[in-house]
Amino acid sequence: MRGSVFGKWLKSGSRTGNEELRFQSPSTAAADIEALVEYLGRMDSDRFVYRGQIKEWPGPLIPSLFRRSVRLKRVFTPRDAEYRQSLRHCGRSFIEMKPDSYIEWLVRDMNDGRLTQHDYQSLVKLSSNADFAALAANSGFDTALSKYVRAEHWSYVSERRHIWKTILDAQHCAMIRQLAFIQPFGYVLGMTLAQQYGFASELLDFTADIKVAAFFATHDAPNYKFEGCALSRRAGSDVGVVYRLPSAAGAIRHDRVDSYNYHTCPPQLHLKDVCIRFEDDSSPEMREQWVPRLFHEEAIGLVNAAIPLRFMNAMQTEDETTHRPLPQTEGIDRYLALYYQDGTGNVRYYRLLNQAPGSFSRSRLGRQSAVMIVPDELRIAEKEPGQFESAVFQAVEDVSQREGFERFYFRHSERAPALANVDREWLWPHEEDCFKLMISRVLDPSSQQYWFGDDPIPKRLDLVSPGYL
Repeated sequence: MRGSVFGKWLKSGSRTGNEELRFQSPSTAAADIEALVEYLGRMDSDRFVYRGQIKEWPGPLIPSLFRRSVRLKRVFTPRDAEYRQSLRHCGRSFIEMKPDSYIEWLVRDMNDGRLTQHDYQSLVKLSSNADFAALAANSGFDTALSKYVRAEHWSYVSERRHIWKTILDAQHCAMIRQLAFIQPFGYVLGMTLAQQYGFASELLDFTADIKVAAFFATHDAPNYKFEGCALSRRAGSDVGVVYRLPSAAGAIRHDRVDSYNYHTCPPQLHLKDVCIRFEDDSSPEMREQWVPRLFHEEAIGLVNAAIPLRFMNAMQTEDETTHRPLPQTEGIDRYLALYYQDGTGNVRYYRLLNQAPGSFSRSRLGRQSAVMIVPDELRIAEKEPGQFESAVFQAVEDVSQREGFERFYFRHSERAPALANVDREWLWPHEEDCFKLMISRVLDPSSQQYWFGDDPIPKRLDLVSPGYL
């Protein structure tokens, strides 16, 4: 993990029936967001997914993880020979990136952004120190830094505190994304949790609800408060935008969530398809008992001898005394213990994540009708023994050029839009959020410390974006 981060730095003429679409340029923008919502809502809105922005930002539409990468000059299309390296075969324009260049970009972006060999070695050492991470979360970064930096080096480090904090936070985020989300929960569920809880990811946020998109198009991050025309002045534009793509709802509804990886993940993920299975047992991993498949009659003696008793006990999904489903916290803890500590090969026993009916609809993922757009990518990768795969060539799709992508514009208003119950308090529920609990059990410094191989999981609950927890 450390080596991969530190080691190498339908657009034209769209129509609905015979009607020419409206509001598709800033000069013909709708009078306000309510007019645009009403207009788009008449078009069988269940057939689309949306993304709202307070303004149309210049440049390609790519995920946050790639916005902070060193971009190279070449742009590829399906006509280029490199297109044979496409992962998802849906992109039409690809921007070449320097692989694994996030840290390099951060250093370039800072004033006096130099890293000495001493800086490099110290940052690598601190990033893998579980006690440093926990202290930073509990007492603040400066307190943690002062404890682990020698007195004779403090003056030098304190002058470079900003760059050290930026890089250590970025490295911890990368470790959390990979080791605390993707590894234990699988690529589809893990990466969507990382994205939805504020960690830079390879995905783009969309929603299946036009009113949710309208909220994000009129409320600025990170506090998401309505500021009217003050927002327009700060954004440098009085015109906001809503993007639209055809919906692929239901495409993976009954597939195992761990049947997909980085290379095979489909171009669009509806979080309802991913998460509702934990309530209704609608997919194979929730219906199948793992133990009978493990104890194949031809190998029962060998396998039975290899499995510790605590492993078998941890797989029980009911309370042994009451025979009722386990409390959420205990189920999640057993799930994580099986993955990180079972000693039999990092088992994902999804049945332990079983949720009560209605859990998804009460969560922020459900209330935001969250949809993840997975960009296509041109990629050539290599993997050394015992290491994570790393790219030697990478070009990321500009999603705004994908077939079926459309733009709709509106003018910002001084009056807050009427979006029914869609407001900040409703979109970020504080109680009964099963995914909030899941994230807390992995990242809370007071919870069990987990390791992936030789790497500890940084207990940095403080890195979750403000308001998400």
